[in-house]
Order: sequence, then structure tokens, then C-alpha cells
Amino acid sequence: MAETIKINKRTVVKKQKPDLSKYLFWDINTRKLDYESRASFILERVFTMGMQEDEWKVIEYYGKERIRKEVVNCKALDKKTLNYLSIFYEIPKEEFICYRKDVFQKRTADTRNNEVPETTP
Repeated sequence: MAETIKINKRTVVKKQKPDLSKYLFWDINTRKLDYESRASFILERVFTMGMQEDEWKVIEYYGKERIRKEVVNCKALDKKTLNYLSIFYEIPKEEFICYRKDVFQKRTADTRNNEVPETTP
């Protein structure tokens, strides 16, 4: 349930953090995890390693529009997750940082391979 607080005579609803699968954040202290400033990190973990219930919880917490804005900043999405997010959220793959990085690395590797002289046995 959301917590309601008053700030300068205004009522502000503070969302409660979703209770996500514990194994997603085995390496960090989740009590100190800022769900606002680290949204793309949280979404990356949920979409690459989470359960369906975790996905539903982050959709409820962040909303689809916020998720659309954040997932493009994920740095390490596997191809399957990238395709899923691209299709489900209707985002062209080229907008994802991890896609552009992957394409750049492949082009760089191809260039290097062309520059290496062929050796004969």
C-alpha cells in the first residue's frame, strides 16, 4: 500500500517499493537501493533475470511510459530480452544503448579482421 505524506499543505503519495525476487539483487543492499535514480539498473535485472511476477510489479510501480524511457539506457541486455522489450514496448532496437554498443563492437571487430594480413601455413 502506498504511503501518504503531507508536504507544504499538499498531499503526496509515496509509492511503496515493489517486493522483487531476492536473487535479482544478491550483490547489493536492497534497503539502500534508490528505485528512482537506479531505475534502469533495476529494470535491467528484472527483465533479464526476473520472474513474470517481478515484471508485473515493476510495471505497476514505474508504469509503462517510465519503463519505455528507462530500458533504452540499460547497458547489458541479452538479444532475447532486447527483442522482447523492443516489440512489447514498441521501441526501435536502434534506440537501445546496448544495441548501438553491440553494433559498434561488431563493426570494430570486422575492421580489425580485415586489417590483419593473411598467413599461409
